[in-house]
Amino acid sequence: MKKVDSFSMKNDWEIFEKLTSVFQFLFGIVILYATYWRVFYDFDSGLNEYVFSKGKVDYYEFITNEYFSLILGIIGIVGGINWFFYKTNGWLLTLLFWFSLGFSTSVIFYDFMNYSSYNMTSNPEFWIYSITIFITILLLVFLTAKFFWKKYKPTKLSLIIFGTIILIVMIDRIVLNK
Repeated sequence: MKKVDSFSMKNDWEIFEKLTSVFQFLFGIVILYATYWRVFYDFDSGLNEYVFSKGKVDYYEFITNEYFSLILGIIGIVGGINWFFYKTNGWLLTLLFWFSLGFSTSVIFYDFMNYSSYNMTSNPEFWIYSITIFITILLLVFLTAKFFWKKYKPTKLSLIIFGTIILIVMIDRIVLNK
């Protein structure tokens, strides 16, 4: 039998770290870019309604509709950069980013499944949500590998803060953002 070289495994994990951090950084930029255009479009539509109806444009509504995407994009960018340079907070932000993305997509997918009245598998949204959830679960499994726990050695305080933020994300996605 061939013996597995631990140095080779370490290099494989480092390649995984680099690739995932770059992908996360780019994905964070895409999220911020899409958020910018959604807000711009909503704001433009709101101004058009204002011009025609002489109503009031609600700036607060624009912000509250997109705050999660804005925060998620920033976490993706900052976490990707920090993890690229092997920082513990980068690894924790990466965990937070992929958990938040997967969890919020799962909540959206659940609502989508409950309110859709036609064949789900023929809808492209079904596949986009399914693939996103699958990829985030797969990444979270890899990110919580024993290698990373040994390498980054998170403190109890950082884990408590991380758990609190995860709890806030779950409450926000389930209760507050319906």
